[in-house]
Amino acid sequence: MCDELVVIDTCVVIDFCGRTDNLDLLMAYLGDNGVVTTAVVGEVEYRRRRTFPILSTFLDLVDSQQVATIDPDLGDETACRIVSTWSKVFGAGEVSSAAVAASRRWILLSADREPMQQFSLREIIMLKSTKDVLASLVRRRRISKQQADRILAAIRGSTTRPRR
Repeated sequence: MCDELVVIDTCVVIDFCGRTDNLDLLMAYLGDNGVVTTAVVGEVEYRRRRTFPILSTFLDLVDSQQVATIDPDLGDETACRIVSTWSKVFGAGEVSSAAVAASRRWILLSADREPMQQFSLREIIMLKSTKDVLASLVRRRRISKQQADRILAAIRGSTTRPRR
């Protein structure tokens, strides 16, 4: 289980609960330390209706508050700067998640390469990816290396990408 608070971006939810049926592994990694923003909940709901009905399972965790919902505090200088700078470039889920993570010094868990590259270059933010989650689960012997490789292959092999 992760010891630090983690802000989960939409793409990770889709990776673990839409493209693959491995939400239990994501939750094993997060424990009680996962949060999402309202924008991410909206994006997950949209993807559930459009492409991945199984995302209802994740939304149930949000509804039952097993995964907390938190939004950026726009009174915070860091959060406000990130929202104002990056909202023109990236989606609301990515931006709100980055703003919460950076302003609170929590971890941003995302699989979107371009935002992660830009945030790592220009923001003080701790980043982890789907691959990092799987590697942690392998290290803790929750899954085998082969199982992690199969999950990554399934995620990468998916032809359905979220639309913005």
